[in-house]
Order: sequence, then structure tokens, then C-alpha cells
Amino acid sequence: MGARTECQSECPKYTDIRSRSRLANSKSRRWFMEEKGKTDVLTFGTGNSSLGKFLVASSDKGIRAILFGDTKDVLFEELRREFPDATCVGGGDEYGNVIGAVGYLIEHPESEFQLPLDTAGGDFEQLTRAAIRTICAGKTVSHAEIARMIGASSESARYVADVCAKNTIAVAVPCHRVEEADGVGPQYRWGERIRRALLIREKAYLPKSPWVGFP
Repeated sequence: MGARTECQSECPKYTDIRSRSRLANSKSRRWFMEEKGKTDVLTFGTGNSSLGKFLVASSDKGIRAILFGDTKDVLFEELRREFPDATCVGGGDEYGNVIGAVGYLIEHPESEFQLPLDTAGGDFEQLTRAAIRTICAGKTVSHAEIARMIGASSESARYVADVCAKNTIAVAVPCHRVEEADGVGPQYRWGERIRRALLIREKAYLPKSPWVGFP
């Protein structure tokens, strides 16, 4: 379903992140110009995982939302709040493949997610998401570190935290790997229980040191 993501030995360069983000942002702007005046249609479906119920919504460009919630009604209400101008249409049997792919990602967050994402926002938001997606599975960084990765000042950490708090694409945009410098992640949108569960799953797949067990 998805290959394990190889962990990078060092943080990606700012120019690498910026080039990826510039491509995503140009696509977002082009999409806005092409779609302006058209109805925004989101296909959605729900599934069950070991971390609870989840909802997936996507446009014809890619996944727009992966949300966790207690019930289907709660999930749908959250979707409507996030995208009030969109027409939401329940997916048919064919959408089961998307639900299955997201379900697999939740159970195996260390794997590489293959489906396209449909994100929007300004340069800062796009750069922040691009940087977050380069964090190695099982590793954590602070908001200030993300700010430095994208070439922003450490004072921009609070804006990074805001991007994480408003992230609508759980796991695929792995904000669970971003935390405060003291190791606490109060801004994680879906709660500390889910954040820690995802990290525990990822850490199980980290390469083991060859010196473990030796004096």
C-alpha cells in the first residue's frame, strides 16, 4: 500500500523546501484562477481505525481533509465548518479505495502516502507544510526549528504553531511531529492521545542502533 519513508540524515535545505512549496503554491494559484466562479465540490467518506473514526474529503485535485472525530455527524459538521462554501457529496463504492489508503496511513504513519493533496494558502503556509512533510517519521521538531527550516526568524514559531493548529489534513501533513521545545504538543488539533499513538507507531520502525545490547 505504501513504501516506508526513508529517514534523512539531516534537515533538507531551505532552497529545496522553497522550490517544492513554490510548485505547490503555483498550482494552488492556477487552480484558483481556473476554478474561480465554479462550484467547489468535495467528495467525502468515513472510515474506522484503531484511533477512532475518520473522514476523508477530496476535490478533483487531491485530498483536502483528513479529520478525526467521535461520530460521523461530528465529522461532517467539522467538514462543513472548514469548507462552508463547498458542496459536499458522499462518495460511492469507488471512493472506498481512498478511504482504504488513508486508513492504511493511519495504521502505518511511517509509510509514504501516495495520493495527491489539495492544499491552499500563502507562501508561509505552503513553506511550513512542505517543511513539516520532510520531518522523518518518529522524529519531532519544534515550531522554532520549522521556522528556521523555511528561512524565517525564530519569532515566527507562533505562526508555525498556528498553521499546525489549523491543519485539516491529519497524518499526511504530519503536524504530530511538531511540538513545543519542552516536548509537549498542546496545539495538536486532534489531541495528545492520537499524537502520541502516531509517534509510537512511527518509532517502532526507526532503524535500531547496531550497538544496542553491547557494553
